[in-house]
Amino acid sequence: MKSSDEDCLAALATALADKNNALVRVLFKVESLHGVLVNHRVKWLTEARKELEEAWEDALAIEPYFVEVLGEVAQAMQLPFESTLREIAEACGEPWGFIFSQNRDEILETAKQIEQISELNKSMLARGHMALSSALGILGGNELRTYDQLGGAVGSGDVHTIDIRS
Repeated sequence: MKSSDEDCLAALATALADKNNALVRVLFKVESLHGVLVNHRVKWLTEARKELEEAWEDALAIEPYFVEVLGEVAQAMQLPFESTLREIAEACGEPWGFIFSQNRDEILETAKQIEQISELNKSMLARGHMALSSALGILGGNELRTYDQLGGAVGSGDVHTIDIRS
């Protein structure tokens, strides 16, 4: 393998590490938000959301460079520009194949954890919203409002709630 090919592979390893680090930071912020929700620390909710948003934006900012480097490595290996990381890992020899496969697995696992905790957070926020809306409706502060299938707001007269926990 030529020195320039080695440089491309090293650049891809660096881009993968950057992507993985950014996703781990997102995971940390998602878990931090979860802690805020579980511990009813409402005063920190805005800050936790803001930090999560910043971490997500940072992770998204890395993606174009990663895709560019991935395509360059693919072309250097005479693979199509659109080749996946798995295809590149399978096509190159060791130690690069192992390095790329390990990073791919770590990225997939981190993304899975982000998705799982995010779903828990969404569920907790939805239950909190429903409880708050009901309380405000009882107190006469606000009419209980929700949304129909088309996204239009509907009032409590049009809505029937069901407690699925019973």
